[in-house]
Amino acid sequence: MTYYIYILASRPGGAIYVGLTNDLVCRLAQHRAKAVPGHTRRYNICTLVWFETHDTHATAAERERRIKRWRRAWKDDLIMEQNPDWKDISGWIAQRAAPRGPGSSPGQGPARSKGSKTWQR
Repeated sequence: MTYYIYILASRPGGAIYVGLTNDLVCRLAQHRAKAVPGHTRRYNICTLVWFETHDTHATAAERERRIKRWRRAWKDDLIMEQNPDWKDISGWIAQRAAPRGPGSSPGQGPARSKGSKTWQR
C-alpha cells in the first residue's frame, strides 16, 4: 500500500497543513468539500502544493511527525524546492502513485538524496 505525506496551502506563503493518508485523491476531495471541521476548513486550505509517497505507514508517520515539527521556513523551502510557484499539483497524484526506491520518493521532480538539507531536518 502507498502512503502519502502532503502539504496543502491557502495561497503562496499563506496558511499550510501537513497531513498523512493512504488515499490522497479522496482526502483532497474531503479538504476541498470542507467535509471535516478544523484548520483546513477554517482557513480555506485546499491547494496541494507538495507530496511524497512511502511504502509503509510507519515510515510515512515518522516523516509526517518530523515535517510537522520543522520551522515554517523549512516547510516553505521544501515546497519551493519542487514547486516555486505554489501551483496546485493534484494532477500529479496518479503519476506518482507507486513509490520509487527503498522507503519513499518525493511527490514531484527528481529524487532528493538523503544528504540534502530537507532530509537532515
